[in-house]
Amino acid sequence: MWVLLKNKKKELLRRAVEGVYEMPNLKVITVEPDIPLLALDFIEQYNLKPRDAFHIAIMKNSGVARVVTDDSDFDRVEWIERINL
Repeated sequence: MWVLLKNKKKELLRRAVEGVYEMPNLKVITVEPDIPLLALDFIEQYNLKPRDAFHIAIMKNSGVARVVTDDSDFDRVEWIERINL
């Protein structure tokens, strides 16, 4: 969403978000109440930005160890396998 807004493509937001939810095999998970505390741990341990730390906390809580991203900050976390775009 941020990339679309940043690139002045606001008219594509709804189609993009709805398209994600239409993806086959997509599982939408609930963010548990302890995620912010776990994110704080990751901010302190790996010197991460809050958004990255929240993603990693959700991954850890959900048993996910692979992420597709160009963000090399995820490489700081030894149990994450980053798949480059």
